[in-house]
Amino acid sequence: MEGNKIVASGNFSHIPQEIMFDILTRVPSAKSLLRFRCVSKSFCSLISQPSFVEAHLQKGSSDHLLVSFPYYTGRTFISCDLEHKKFQLAFSLFQYLNEPCFLQLDRLESLNGLVCLWNENKDVAICNPFTRQHVFLPRLIEKVHRRLTCCYLGFDPTTKKHKVLRGEELTTFGGTPRWSIFTLGMDTSWREIHFYAKVFPIKNNWVHINGVIYSADFYEFLVAFNVGEENFSMISFPCRVKLGDGLVSPTIVEIKEEVALLDHKSLRNDDKIVVYVLISNGSCETTWVKMQTIELPSEFSKIKETFMHCRFTTTPKGEIILIPSFKINWSCMEFMYSFVFFYDTRKEEWKKIDLCGVGQRNIEEVRNSVWRNLVETIRPLE
Repeated sequence: MEGNKIVASGNFSHIPQEIMFDILTRVPSAKSLLRFRCVSKSFCSLISQPSFVEAHLQKGSSDHLLVSFPYYTGRTFISCDLEHKKFQLAFSLFQYLNEPCFLQLDRLESLNGLVCLWNENKDVAICNPFTRQHVFLPRLIEKVHRRLTCCYLGFDPTTKKHKVLRGEELTTFGGTPRWSIFTLGMDTSWREIHFYAKVFPIKNNWVHINGVIYSADFYEFLVAFNVGEENFSMISFPCRVKLGDGLVSPTIVEIKEEVALLDHKSLRNDDKIVVYVLISNGSCETTWVKMQTIELPSEFSKIKETFMHCRFTTTPKGEIILIPSFKINWSCMEFMYSFVFFYDTRKEEWKKIDLCGVGQRNIEEVRNSVWRNLVETIRPLE
């Protein structure tokens, strides 16, 4: 050491590789890992291994709750420090998603640190905002006009490949959607999946758990898509759960790696939400079990008449987030996200978190805002 400077020898050969593997998987920042790859050939080889990428994703990666507010020239992002429950504007971290090539892609989904951007005109892109890599998927050209209504990212735990599931429907409502799939790093074109049920997924109401995509649809079913086997199944909602007007429809979430359903249709009346969990009976049969009834925070009761609608999501740790939007000025249709509520399912208590710096949003931004869990990863687009 010379003064306040630390002189590094650059020789890590005396450290066993398994120890170095474990140390590096605990580095939370993807940006730091990319720098470590430049230290030496051995570091680069170690960090580039698929097993390392998976281990880092499970153990050392940083969790973000990414909130995207779309607008005409790009997106505004805020991220949440899930450990300390602090929100902050994320200018530099996710600015890559505002590159000119993405501006026409107004929909956003995410899984395992990858982001799927798409629009109704059938443009689909997959990117890793942490490594700043992206790929545009092939565009389908057809005589019959269909609009792309949904895109889901899925992961096949057997092949370790990501897949994109897309649903399209005719411009006239009421027809049967057409489904197709694309495997990253393998396919050169979309492959059609034959599934002829009338399924119309509700936007931003889906989860991915253990290689299965679960999505709620307008016909009171939970649609399950097995990413590896590439087949669909239909699961009825609990008998007491009914779809509402879109603002109070039940929300599909993940709690402790299980599919959960938040029934909040009586939100305006008794300030409670009922949580159901989907349980497998060891065969193909599944059943819904009422997990608990959650009393909403008392502060919510005082201001519930001022909100237009509310949404729910969960963090990677299974905390439930209540996201209210409040009317400010009806004549100009302005709204504001001023705070959200976190519910710790283990401690069974609510915590109010201020959304500093978010400010007013117009009604379209409120309706199209996306709340997604995102983990830092150096996963390549393969």
